[in-house]
Amino acid sequence: MKKSILFLTLLVSVGVLAQKKVKLEDNSNATNFYFLSGKVGLGSSNPKSMLQVSGGSNNWNESIQGLATGSIHLDPENATNNFGNAITFGASDSGNGENAQAGIYVRSDGTYGTKMYFSTTDAYIAGSKTAMTIDHKGKIGIGTNSPKSKLQVSGGSSNWSESIQGLATGSIHLDPENATNNFGNAITFGASDTGNGENAQAGIYVRSDGSYGTKMYFSTTDAYIAGSKTAMTIDHKGKIGIGTNTPKSKLQISGGSNNWNESIQGLATGSIHLDPENATNNFGNAITFGASDSGNGENAQAGIYVRSDGAYGTKMYFSTTDAYVTGSKTAMSIDHKGKIGIGTETTGSHRLAVQGSIGAREILVEASGWSDFVFEKKHQLPSLEEVEDHINTKGHLKDIPSAKEVEKNGILLGQMDAKLLQKIEELTLYTIQQQKEIGNQQNKIQNQNEELKSLSQRLNEIEKLLKTNN
Repeated sequence: MKKSILFLTLLVSVGVLAQKKVKLEDNSNATNFYFLSGKVGLGSSNPKSMLQVSGGSNNWNESIQGLATGSIHLDPENATNNFGNAITFGASDSGNGENAQAGIYVRSDGTYGTKMYFSTTDAYIAGSKTAMTIDHKGKIGIGTNSPKSKLQVSGGSSNWSESIQGLATGSIHLDPENATNNFGNAITFGASDTGNGENAQAGIYVRSDGSYGTKMYFSTTDAYIAGSKTAMTIDHKGKIGIGTNTPKSKLQISGGSNNWNESIQGLATGSIHLDPENATNNFGNAITFGASDSGNGENAQAGIYVRSDGAYGTKMYFSTTDAYVTGSKTAMSIDHKGKIGIGTETTGSHRLAVQGSIGAREILVEASGWSDFVFEKKHQLPSLEEVEDHINTKGHLKDIPSAKEVEKNGILLGQMDAKLLQKIEELTLYTIQQQKEIGNQQNKIQNQNEELKSLSQRLNEIEKLLKTNN
């Protein structure tokens, strides 16, 4: 009942009195508890807001040990250090006899604005350290008090020299410290190999490329003890390099194709070499495919590659494995003039050169001329005497190449088929002529036979008359 009366008295006092201290049950004043025109002050006799809690945050200079208990500083006293309001949380490490402190506070940023600081304890004896800030433009900084973007996470990526062992934990370095090595922002991922007691690291980072641009690096761990190695890069022109940091095309995959000298055994796995290392052997780009013969313990390799042809051009080679122990062999090549060689790289004047036989169900030869002119009336068919004379003189039919010419120059299928057809058509005409001559001879013989028959009949009749007369 007494408490209710005291509360009513308090409400009346707030509305009537300009400034009064709160009276306790024993009629004594509540120390540092004030009312002023409806505003409540704790630790302040002149509250400036509906509730003002004052007490100072002088210990927030990040060098004085924190308190075991938390506090609210809504009107701190350390104005010379530009401190504003703060809420702190305290913790005690009873084992070490030390205290910790963390909190949220506001401080002038020196440019007519304020920053909000989120602070945690770095060490019990060193006090609180700033973990995150928000400036008056809404930029958030983690690990930095002066963020340059909407979110800046700093911490340094100095260990990204690719020679220092990685960390077991990942991190985000959006403002790294190793500026002397041209490092930019980075996100790293860590892993631990507990069996070997080593750590690994992989990540994505940006680094100056030395030509007024940046490169994005995708890095993995080559060896736990050697640190991270670059696996892929993207330069400021959007060129992507895998296995190389200086891509020369939109996508360049490097790794070397030194084993493509056709004498070293292939690999069980395939690869893409778009920038091979064996320049002394005139090798260009290559794509290889690997296979393994587990029964014999050997590997095979096949692929497509480009190589200088020594005549200011390149040849494309299609290679398969001749034998596991001898490496890959060229199965087909295409030179810079588009000439194709199968089983041979020497095409001569041919668009397609094949070393060996060709098996086909059907071959279509497009010919520009044919041999039907033999049947035209104006065509002069040579006499058989002329044919015989040419054979006796030349040793072969007219318009047909000799054996020596064929051996030396080969034959053109379309042309040779036309010439052979010409001879068949000529032979057909000769046959028709001979058939006509045979027909004529048969007619003559038949007529002669009729005449002989008639004479025979007349002789018979004469013999009969002679016998009768006798």
